[in-house]
Amino acid sequence: YRDITDIKWKERALIESEKKFRGFVEALPGAISIINTQGRHEYVSPQSNEIFGYPEDYNFIGTNVIDFFPSSVRKEFVDIIKKKTQKTKFEKMQNCIFLFVSPGEI
Repeated sequence: YRDITDIKWKERALIESEKKFRGFVEALPGAISIINTQGRHEYVSPQSNEIFGYPEDYNFIGTNVIDFFPSSVRKEFVDIIKKKTQKTKFEKMQNCIFLFVSPGEI
């Protein structure tokens, strides 16, 4: 038999960490998105739909963030993302987290 106690403790810690993250994110007044290096949404906070005017059941997961920006600012946004995801002396950034708020909320 193999002792899996350590694995079970790590699983519990991960579940608790995810609960804390979701609780924190869902309490914020803005929309939060986690975007992978391909520009695809991996997580979008529930309040995003209301803030951006999408139906409550609209699913952003897997969609490309660029598609939601007006064509007039897409190049500027892509340049910012490229700069943020370039290799640094530490490591390549794996995900970007964006916080969108309405004017005057922060």
